[in-house]
Amino acid sequence: ARAVIEFFTVLALCHTAVSHTPDAARPQHIEYKAQSPDEAALVAAARDVGFTFVRRTGDRLECSFLGHVQTYRLLATLAFTSARKRMSVVVRRSDGRIVLLCKGADSAVVGRLGGGQERLRQATLDDLEQFAGRGLRTLCVAYRILGEDEYAAWRLDYDRAAASLRDREAAVEAVCDRLEQALQLAGGTAIEDKLQTGVPETLAQLALAGIKLWVLTGDKPETAVSIGYSCNLLTPATQPIVVSAADADGTRQQLERALCEFADAHADLSYVGGGGGALAGVRAAEPGAWRRLLRRGAPPGALKDPAYDMARRVAAPGGRRSGVRGVWDDVRTRNVPSDGRGPSERRVRRDAPLALVIDGAALKHALAADMAPLFLAVAVRCRAVLCCRVSPLQKALVVRLVRDALGALCLAVGDGANDVGMIQAADVGVGISGVEGLQASMAADYTIGQFRFLQKLLLVHGRWSYLRISSLVLNFFYKNVVFTLALFWFQVFCQWSVANLFDYALVTLYNMLFTSLPPGALGVFDQDLPAVVGVVVPQLYKRGIYRLEYSMARFWAYIADGLYQAAAVVLLVVYVYYDGASGQRNGLDSADKDDLGTVGAFCVVLTTNLYMGLNNRNWTWVMPAAQLCGLALLVAVFFAYGAMFDDAFSAGAASRVFAQPAFWLLMALVPTVCLLPHFVAKFVRSAWYPTDTDVVHEIMHMFRQRGKGRGRGRGRGGGHSTGALNHALTTAHKEVPFGAVPEHKHVPRKFRHPGAVHAG
Repeated sequence: ARAVIEFFTVLALCHTAVSHTPDAARPQHIEYKAQSPDEAALVAAARDVGFTFVRRTGDRLECSFLGHVQTYRLLATLAFTSARKRMSVVVRRSDGRIVLLCKGADSAVVGRLGGGQERLRQATLDDLEQFAGRGLRTLCVAYRILGEDEYAAWRLDYDRAAASLRDREAAVEAVCDRLEQALQLAGGTAIEDKLQTGVPETLAQLALAGIKLWVLTGDKPETAVSIGYSCNLLTPATQPIVVSAADADGTRQQLERALCEFADAHADLSYVGGGGGALAGVRAAEPGAWRRLLRRGAPPGALKDPAYDMARRVAAPGGRRSGVRGVWDDVRTRNVPSDGRGPSERRVRRDAPLALVIDGAALKHALAADMAPLFLAVAVRCRAVLCCRVSPLQKALVVRLVRDALGALCLAVGDGANDVGMIQAADVGVGISGVEGLQASMAADYTIGQFRFLQKLLLVHGRWSYLRISSLVLNFFYKNVVFTLALFWFQVFCQWSVANLFDYALVTLYNMLFTSLPPGALGVFDQDLPAVVGVVVPQLYKRGIYRLEYSMARFWAYIADGLYQAAAVVLLVVYVYYDGASGQRNGLDSADKDDLGTVGAFCVVLTTNLYMGLNNRNWTWVMPAAQLCGLALLVAVFFAYGAMFDDAFSAGAASRVFAQPAFWLLMALVPTVCLLPHFVAKFVRSAWYPTDTDVVHEIMHMFRQRGKGRGRGRGRGGGHSTGALNHALTTAHKEVPFGAVPEHKHVPRKFRHPGAVHAG
């Protein structure tokens, strides 16, 4: 009974929570607000069993323990930090005794316990390991009785350290560490950190999209592994690589042994599709390049690691524990290298997908400059990486290492204050606003309410944004190349005299008015597929990872289009209008430089607007309105501006060229000649070399046709399920389950001809 009272007394007093009464009519109903939901949950748990923290008044802590009101005086608060991994308070009881109350991670508290507690310590650690195996977040609770003289001396040192102007944090931490010794263990706690709705499905969809997933958590390895299985990061088919060592030599040995075991069987996943840069000067595509990262004079067969010997003992008959503890034993021994000592030895599955599990102590050494390439060489061969017991600084260092060493685009997702450094170190930061507070949201680029919203943010809006920006940039360069190179081709006919074909007003207004709206429509409203398809088919996201929408090949293809179309515009205008133009009614010739510039301007603006419309993936009223607006502004400038400045603006060319039949012929001939090669190339590519998007378009068209036929034949008993996309296209987006692929009957495809819809 005394141990139970001491345990809940520590929970009720060792915190920084603030109590409040939401309903004045129910003063006995008390709720708590704390820096973390875990702390509030522990105080609430103590309240539910009768150890109620009532209020905090100055340095007075008012409590009601089993119906008895007690008052404690708060003397000092040793705050929680990522380095300390614990917090403590020093209170004076009503009888005058001073007590230090402490709670924190087992790695930070167990080592500070006093002697004579071996049995209690082992029992508590066994319980905490069992709790962690179930995915619960664990803490240790301890206390210590202080003497008056000891506290007075410590208080002087603490005030001196707090007032220090140099290395204040280190000095305060050293003083606190001196007091938190010889603790008496009171017990352990376990809190269920429930996953939000849709987290496993979202992670599964992101993995299908080709996104490499790294989990950086402060939980124990057992807890992280359990959560990894529940989140679909780890599966029974996964081959885990567990790295757990207290020193640099042990960390290096385990990483080298893992690299020797799996490097030849698993390629560098960071280089898929050309992404990533050279790793420490060694190209990942070179066979056997990973061997350069090993220590000289240490061949793979000579590498010894005592951690594997321990794992072999666990894997031996009778060494594996039962129940939940056996799950962690299975993870630790699943990557035991076989040494041929007997048939009972567990074998390595070198062809299985890998997952790296590394704890904070080993990660500290793995992030060192001399060991970081070795750590990355192992990590890039894994489908998932779990870093456990990491501090906020380590989270930021891991993100920075991956971003700088691999040249990868990193996105960090966090929901608490300890994730701020990681979010700021990443290229893109996403904060989840919830019970952990708004610190992560304030530091992030994007804020979402739940983790499952990340699926739509990336797979739908992220992919659309990539497509739109790519189209915007490529079409913007194209339209300027056409207009600029038209001036270049015109120099052939004016003896390279640097004569300007277009009026200066047209040059000024070309980007400002005539062709500004179509690229904007592409960059804001364009989309290749409906939103629900991006969620149902996450593999479409890989085109962005492989950089297929915006590449140097596509860039130069647009430049070549602009080069050809500029030449076509100038040649057709010169040879059709200039050489074949009829005279005016007064008998004068109507083909001077101003007339050529006017006709050429109309041809360029019309061609570029139609070309950008041809590149639009989703036709709505926005693109035609943007095109018509650009042409209307061109006509308005010629008539309004030209009427006011007839002699200065193209010398009144508009009134002459509009009366020429050759002008209207060119309005139809020039866009046809310019756009026909591009149209044919798009057809050939989509028919003979279709992309994933083209295939999905054909499937959608097939489903729509089947839906029409099924609607006509439903009265005759026809109709059956046509698969996931059909289900998605006929269901509201908010009703489609995350990652759901409804069962459907497989129908073989019949290909009639290139570009034909695949019919069943």
